[in-house]
Amino acid sequence: METTEQLKAKQRNRTVLIGCGVVALCVMAACGAIVVLTAQADRQFERAVAVLASGDCATAVPLFQEVIDSPFASEDDNKFPARAHIAVCDQFNQFVAQQNSGDVAGALVGYEDMLVNNSSSPLLTAIENQAKGTFASTPAQLASPGTCARLDNYVTHGWIANPDATLPELYRACGEAYTAVGDFTNAVAIYTLFLTNYPNHPAFAEVETALAKASVAEARAAGAGEIAPPQAVGDGSGSGPAVVVIQNDSREQLSLVFSGPEARFETLEPCAECQDYVGTGPEFCPELGPIGTYEVPAGTYEVVVNSISDEGVVPFTGTWDLVAGEEYYSCFFLITE
Repeated sequence: METTEQLKAKQRNRTVLIGCGVVALCVMAACGAIVVLTAQADRQFERAVAVLASGDCATAVPLFQEVIDSPFASEDDNKFPARAHIAVCDQFNQFVAQQNSGDVAGALVGYEDMLVNNSSSPLLTAIENQAKGTFASTPAQLASPGTCARLDNYVTHGWIANPDATLPELYRACGEAYTAVGDFTNAVAIYTLFLTNYPNHPAFAEVETALAKASVAEARAAGAGEIAPPQAVGDGSGSGPAVVVIQNDSREQLSLVFSGPEARFETLEPCAECQDYVGTGPEFCPELGPIGTYEVPAGTYEVVVNSISDEGVVPFTGTWDLVAGEEYYSCFFLITE
């Protein structure tokens, strides 16, 4: 027969065992609940990514924020990328607002930076569509030094729907944009690109005029020397074009730019028999080199003479008043210090 003490001991053991069973069951239930909540956080993140891929930042951002606020979401798998997606949306919204406020050129630069820096973002398609839409704007709105430097990129991205129709006006507007900020070298380059690629464009003559002016400005900005006007060699008929005869008495190939009533671009081949002079030049023209004869409408011209064959040669500019029907002569030779 069991004693009273033995019965009490069994009851105590049974109570402990029952108690342990309850605790174990509670722990298992809690673990199950955590797994469920973690899975819900994963699904919330996937849903937010899908919404973002549709371009709807307004809906996606609150969904990502719920993931970030969830104690059950993984920091590495959910929270960190959720913050990154929100940051992309914030940046995208900033450039859209910039575009809507009228700064289309600035927004376009921003969209391309986003493309480069977020190439795997679910928002990529929306970024590209927004960028393509900017090209419905006028060339003047699109042209800025920042966008003009990236025109080739925009063509490569496929953002310009009809490049042959759009690029000529963009080149022209970019030349004006560069000129406005005093970047004459890039203005010359992009005007030259226009003339090379679109020789039959209706604006060809206007772009030639702009190129001539930019060439003069570029030479002067580079510290060009001053050349005296050519010498008149005849009495002049008083009518018809002026005739300018230029002889190249240097061993360099020369480019000549006339900016005035007519834009004119010429080249003169080098003089093989000529010499370079040190310190001072000859008293008279050697009259040994190739000659170019140019008829131009009378008027005042800004002229640039530069070496094509040697970038180290300083260009020269001058203002020439050319009278109708008069003939002028000038020669160029090279002086080294």
